[in-house]
Amino acid sequence: MMYLILGGSASGKSEYAERLAVRLAANLSPLYLATMKGNDSETLARIDRHVRRRRGMGFVTREIPYNLDSDKVRETLLPGLISVSAQREADSSDRLEGEKFLSTGSCFAGEVILLECISNLLANQIFDPQAFAYDPDRFCRGILSLREICRNLIIVSNNVHEDGICYDEVTQNYIDQLGLINRRLGKASDQTTEVLAGLPLQLKER
Repeated sequence: MMYLILGGSASGKSEYAERLAVRLAANLSPLYLATMKGNDSETLARIDRHVRRRRGMGFVTREIPYNLDSDKVRETLLPGLISVSAQREADSSDRLEGEKFLSTGSCFAGEVILLECISNLLANQIFDPQAFAYDPDRFCRGILSLREICRNLIIVSNNVHEDGICYDEVTQNYIDQLGLINRRLGKASDQTTEVLAGLPLQLKER
């Protein structure tokens, strides 16, 4: 099953997705694919809040900020492979409890992958000089390929085109691309849910 979870900033979409992942995984460890890069104090603080909220939920966490596909995920699950930022998080003992940053691939049973979130992944793919050149078809294929390695794929993304603000050309192109990706993922999903004020509204179910 593929689940798409949409919502605005601070809508509760992340909390809803995390609870869904834990429920679907039963007693197994869900794999959490984190896409935000800790480039400054603000993003590091946001990452820290997310990590602390997930404490005790049993996620295996890997960071993949761009060039995402199933092969990349398989690679990061190999024993001994971990990003510098994830290593830094693992070295902090108060953040290791319940969050398996250094777990080997055997800890992920292939039951649930939670990808959070598309807005960060897309921004990194478009603007990060280390990422492959952005192509919407390749970008979507990479995300959808995750279905090959799990039973349930949960994808979190942001709503766009709702504020009525006119942005500069570069920002508007990013917003347009996020809207395009959301539509493609919505079409491919088995279930699409929008979260408003912490309340899930089901938009699609097969």
